[in-house]
Amino acid sequence: MGETKSPSAFVYPGSSLWNVSGLHNSLTQSQAPTAEGLSRSRYEDASTAFHYYSNTVERYTMRVMSNQGDALNALEGVLSVLRTTMNTEFIHGLPEMFLDEALLWVLREPHHRRTALSNTKSGIGFPSWSWVGWNTRSNYGAQFSGYIRREVEWYLVNKDSMGFKLLPRDDWDPTEPFDPSDHQNIHPRGSPPEAFLKNLQNRKHLTTQDLSSCSLVCWTSITTFQLLGDLLDLGEDAIDWKNHDAFIISDLRSQPVGTIFLEKTWSDVIKKQKEFEFMLLSRSNTVENMVAVDETIFPTGEWCFINVMLIQRNADTAQRLGVGVVHEISWVSVAPKPMLIRLE
Repeated sequence: MGETKSPSAFVYPGSSLWNVSGLHNSLTQSQAPTAEGLSRSRYEDASTAFHYYSNTVERYTMRVMSNQGDALNALEGVLSVLRTTMNTEFIHGLPEMFLDEALLWVLREPHHRRTALSNTKSGIGFPSWSWVGWNTRSNYGAQFSGYIRREVEWYLVNKDSMGFKLLPRDDWDPTEPFDPSDHQNIHPRGSPPEAFLKNLQNRKHLTTQDLSSCSLVCWTSITTFQLLGDLLDLGEDAIDWKNHDAFIISDLRSQPVGTIFLEKTWSDVIKKQKEFEFMLLSRSNTVENMVAVDETIFPTGEWCFINVMLIQRNADTAQRLGVGVVHEISWVSVAPKPMLIRLE
């Protein structure tokens, strides 16, 4: 299976289940409630299901793969169980029905792209938008908490250019309901090009092979913000981010509007470049590690923060560089451009 660090890594006889006991060694207190074993029963609620998945990702990505192409194969036994207990398919390791939450992972240690081709049947490379595309530990504990609201449209496109729209879960039930009249309309204007829409197929026609080889496409909007090198003081939490800093995102008037966790080496990048492109992802009802904003311009409250992806774009294709949070007013005030983006 390509494991080289954990003596407790093994496969149960008669199954492909990866390292069930080793997966839960040395869990933190917050992880312990979901660490009693790999349940075969469907989780009672979405929050518990995703919490278990996020813990699984962190424990799994802490391990070093001797064969980089096995990054997904080695986890397939666990994913086969989670397909039932979470009631979802998986796309390059991310749960389809939790896609908005699952895209918000953050790298925790020095990292580089996993360049090996997948040893799955697809034989393609690992995408930048999945944690499996990076060779280091990942988790979901940086900024994103509470509920996530979808604000863009997600599609999978197969090798025959057929598209399949991915629908959000229907059990979304936040304790603090979202009232559109209290917030900015950040949904991208218009709709995808007609040439793209005419190739859409019903989701039920999406095959297992498609799931492992499709491109992820998003009808979203993009805009430019600045990274000026200013950092958020994390206080005692800084010990958990030895290799990363919380960089403050500023608008083009140099006003602080958000935060993004990036590797410390980004300080050198920012010396040469100040403006960067971001694409819209989703909305959060609460966030953590957020810079203090001028509340006379950016009033804060439930659902006022939006999740964005820092991208490196070439025409209509882009790679993920990181994910962060900005205030909703900062987003609409810069007139973001709607665009159909294919993530690589």
